[in-house]
Amino acid sequence: MRFASVSGIEVGAALGVYWEPTPTLKLGASYTSQPNFGSMRMSGTFQFYQPGQPAPPQTKADLIESYPDIIRAGAAWRIAPQAELRFDVSWQRWSQFANQCVVTSGASCNRDQNKLR
Repeated sequence: MRFASVSGIEVGAALGVYWEPTPTLKLGASYTSQPNFGSMRMSGTFQFYQPGQPAPPQTKADLIESYPDIIRAGAAWRIAPQAELRFDVSWQRWSQFANQCVVTSGASCNRDQNKLR
């Protein structure tokens, strides 16, 4: 069995626009960046052990991974005083989450050998 416990603080950014071209039509769009604007490195510990065997000591380790950025757009149209039609779409680039590595603290990740399948 493998067990990793990691944590970290990552930064990101978001930007949005909102526009009411008419009293009955509202439009909006936003962009949210990837955490840490790309790859994240979170530090912690890793332990590899087998059930029934004594637990080995924990090793300092890093988890390296990338999450997607997100683009959203939406619209609302008031068709009557008591009714409104709403539409929204969201696009996440999950292709950015192609790799996830647990490495010894400070080591680099050989991404060609660690691709998620």
